Amino acid sequence: TVSGYVQSDRGDPVAGARVCAVAAVGDATQPPTCTTSEASGAYALDLTDYKPITIAASAAGYALAHAHAGQAISARDASRADADIVLRGEGAKIDGRVVDALSRPVGDARVRVFHAVGALQSAVETRSDAQGKFELWAAPGGVTVSIEAPGHVSLRRWVVAPSRRVAWQLTPASSISGPA
Repeated sequence: TVSGYVQSDRGDPVAGARVCAVAAVGDATQPPTCTTSEASGAYALDLTDYKPITIAASAAGYALAHAHAGQAISARDASRADADIVLRGEGAKIDGRVVDALSRPVGDARVRVFHAVGALQSAVETRSDAQGKFELWAAPGGVTVSIEAPGHVSLRRWVVAPSRRVAWQLTPASSISGPA
């Protein structure tokens, strides 16, 4: 388990921050392990599956920031290291609505914002609500947004944050089966 605190650049605890660990290199389709910070800013993540990992956090009004200065660290080493994260109040909002091919809302879709830190990647994730709406915060500039939902083809786009009220349309997935 890795734990730490999320605080603002003024030293105040940030409650409700989304904190995620993701494989630092490799398969970007591997879902992050995420949690939400408590009122005290405290968070804890079980990271037994990731080596090496990066840990990032975002919250409303703040730019995405990293533990360990954005450096990759093994889950074992991360549990022994300071994993505090300081958020700066210069965030860019990325929000929108996930819809299907008929423009109906897609609830519970995984929405991720990927940020490159040199050759390493970091990500934060949220889920769309029943109306398909979502909101994430990042640093202003280019990021990759990825959206996945059961029964749909995954969508991945590069956008410039802030990116507001975009409808993200997912295509139905299909498969072919038959005798082998």
